[in-house]
Amino acid sequence: MTRDLHLSRALEQLEQRQREEAPAVNAPIRRETARVRIPEGGVLPRSEALLERLYHGELVPREKKPQVIDTRRCCGPYLVSIDEAPMVLLDACSQIATLTHGFAHPAVLRGLYEGRFDACLWANPDSTVVASPELEAYAALLRSKAPAGLDHVTFVGAGGAEANEKAMRLARLNGPQGADGRPRNRVLAFEGSFHGRTFLTLGATYNPAKRKGVDMPGFEALFCPRDIAALRTMLAEHGDELYAVIIEPMMA
Repeated sequence: MTRDLHLSRALEQLEQRQREEAPAVNAPIRRETARVRIPEGGVLPRSEALLERLYHGELVPREKKPQVIDTRRCCGPYLVSIDEAPMVLLDACSQIATLTHGFAHPAVLRGLYEGRFDACLWANPDSTVVASPELEAYAALLRSKAPAGLDHVTFVGAGGAEANEKAMRLARLNGPQGADGRPRNRVLAFEGSFHGRTFLTLGATYNPAKRKGVDMPGFEALFCPRDIAALRTMLAEHGDELYAVIIEPMMA
């Protein structure tokens, strides 16, 4: 009860602050406020124009999202579109858990401007060639927290898609031969899954529209229903053809 009351008061204070921040009707400068909003009629001219350029020629699969986000205008959990009258969204998933502190966190920006991130991965061309004490210490910490058997740490610079791509390539490189003595070329994924926007991860994504145009010779994904009995059947029928199984623990 105390926690609910505290949350209720916090929300009331937030709403009051947003009302106070609202720009005056004839203000010379229209300042963005931290509140969710949809522009009148839902029209997003700049976003629409930029997306039409992006989708021209159908080289990029069309998305359902109508807005283009300007990360320079985003703050905290709020996503702001590039439009003059922007759409402002509350990102309840923290960019799929990649921005736990939100956009433009003061401490992160201060560290960036002060050069505190200079020794991090994006400033290191190859952590296997140029040693980084910071990365080595971080890898040791991860190994100390990991379950038994997870002895190796590898770094990527572009997020989950690159991590999945690297994992599948390592599995292919180190996996056993198939029953016919040839390298295995199939990955088992699950219906409804999404694994990223690189070639292999798109190839292992369930949505056919996402896989369009990224077929690769020598690579095939099999998609299993989210059912234990179906999984056992597929493993019995195709186990000798698989070099990896990729699982999305929480599908959104």
